[in-house]
Amino acid sequence: MVSIGVFSAGVLQTLLVAFGLGELMQSIPMLAYAIKIVGALYLSYLGIQMLLRWYRNNLQVGHIRITENLTNFSLINKGFLNN
Repeated sequence: MVSIGVFSAGVLQTLLVAFGLGELMQSIPMLAYAIKIVGALYLSYLGIQMLLRWYRNNLQVGHIRITENLTNFSLINKGFLNN
């Protein structure tokens, strides 16, 4: 399901570039910069969440670790946003 999300995001990116997103970003450099900042903040958020989960799991020595059940839509969404 994550692969489907990544694939969908790739198709969307290709369509946006084909319809002129690259030209728009070249003509408005602040837009490109803003998109880069939002992407960096999102990746930072994901990294912090991973570190916090790792830390919490290590605090629970001897406990059964519970995995998170995710729906198909949630998995597709994660793949889409990560791409």
